[in-house]
Amino acid sequence: MGLSGWGGGLSASVVCPVTSLYHIPDNVSMEAGALVEPLAVGWHAVKCSPMKEGDAVMVLGGGPIGLSVIQVC
Repeated sequence: MGLSGWGGGLSASVVCPVTSLYHIPDNVSMEAGALVEPLAVGWHAVKCSPMKEGDAVMVLGGGPIGLSVIQVC
C-alpha cells in the first residue's frame, strides 16, 4: 500500500481492502502507532545480523529505520 499504487501513502484518502488494515487500540496514540513499523524493521535487521553484544556497528542513514537500528543496538 502506498508505494506501488492504490493512491499513494500521502494521499488525502485511500480505498483499500479491510484485510490490509490493522486496528490500533484506543490506548495507543497515532504517533506511537506510526512508529511501530520502522521500529519493527530495525529490530528485524539487527536480529537477522551476525552482530553480538560488544560488537562495533556502523549505521548509514539517520532516517526512521537507521534511528530504529541504533535504538535496538
